Amino acid sequence: MQDRDGHHHGLHAHPDALTGELVPGFLDAAGYSAGLAVPASADPGFTADEAAVRRLRRRLILALVFFVPLTDLSIVLSVFPWSRYA
Repeated sequence: MQDRDGHHHGLHAHPDALTGELVPGFLDAAGYSAGLAVPASADPGFTADEAAVRRLRRRLILALVFFVPLTDLSIVLSVFPWSRYA
């Protein structure tokens, strides 16, 4: 499909034989570098449940780091409207 300027837009068909192993080779030929993502190995010192607890604790701490200051700022702007333009 062409637009009025003659540019081609739309879907491009890719062969079914294009696999993840071939893509880094194409990128290397174009002057870039890439590799396949390797799944992170599980830490042998932790069980799956302990690893999940560590991950969730980290997410909770990060959420609190953002939530508390933004909530305080919202309350200050609501209680003291004159502070919006200071």
